[in-house]
Amino acid sequence: MPPVCHESMVCQNTVGGYECECRIGNVVVGDVCKAVKSFAGRLSIESLQYRLIYNDKNSSEYKELRDELKNAIKELYQSTSYGELVVDVLINKIYNGSVRVDYEVIFNSTASNLTTAVLKSELEKAVNNTNGTIGNSLVLGPVEGNRLFIVEDKNECVSDEPCHENAVCNNTDGSFLCICHSGFSGDGFICTDNNECSTAPCDRNGICTNTPGSFNCTCGAGLIGDGFSCGGVNCSVLSCKRNESCVMRDDLYYCSSTKDDSDDGLSTGIIVLIVVLSILGFVFLVVVLIICQKGIEKRGQEPYTADVTLQRMKTSEGQFVNNSYQSDHEMRNLGKV
Repeated sequence: MPPVCHESMVCQNTVGGYECECRIGNVVVGDVCKAVKSFAGRLSIESLQYRLIYNDKNSSEYKELRDELKNAIKELYQSTSYGELVVDVLINKIYNGSVRVDYEVIFNSTASNLTTAVLKSELEKAVNNTNGTIGNSLVLGPVEGNRLFIVEDKNECVSDEPCHENAVCNNTDGSFLCICHSGFSGDGFICTDNNECSTAPCDRNGICTNTPGSFNCTCGAGLIGDGFSCGGVNCSVLSCKRNESCVMRDDLYYCSSTKDDSDDGLSTGIIVLIVVLSILGFVFLVVVLIICQKGIEKRGQEPYTADVTLQRMKTSEGQFVNNSYQSDHEMRNLGKV
């Protein structure tokens, strides 16, 4: 069955259904969750007076003020050099002091060079350009000393606890990193225990027990040691390999290698090489014999011919002359052989 949520989302089971949510540090962009950079901010609106009805977050008055502040703050950040990368503004708290608002501004993660210092500089320019007014004639007042705004890095590691219980959260400027603890693997949001016993870290006569993030080595029954080195009171309690012998050391018996494991590999390699060469030699010999046999058969089928023989014959006058004959048979007929 295919997953009901996109791989970038986390599926939360609900009564009679489910919900697909983004992890902390991510927001929905289109139909998927994407990483973001978040900064915390605070403003004071001196042109507004705080009303008790704002304490009720379900009241229409609170919702109307929240939306007005959200739109005004978002427009302010969109007027900066990083305006196109603004994803959203979240209103966290509205409280007394004329009207003070704590908010979170979220940027697309592609704003890699955006830091708190850079954002402060950009925001100061934007506020000066509007003469301290944002949105629909909302006049900013001092929020701390003579400062008209506060913007700082949001420490997600403290406020949200976004990482897995077996991970550590490292806050960065505008974001954070989740890193799984030693002995665990994953992306920091999900960390899975590593089975260290799969790499056989203990003595061959020991017992490995996997634990969350680690492992324990203990010696088997009748053996003594820390699990990484196990000895016995005699050789019978040990299980030594074929290339090991039982030797005594410090009043205990241990399995000790009589030769390197590489020797076995080398011997096996030599044997394989000999077998291969033997097969190749045998094949070569068979090929040679077949070629020779075919040559012999071919010669037996051809008629016998002899080269022209040059003979020196003596005439009746005692002089020598050269005569050519086609075969010994012809010479015999002439009485010259």
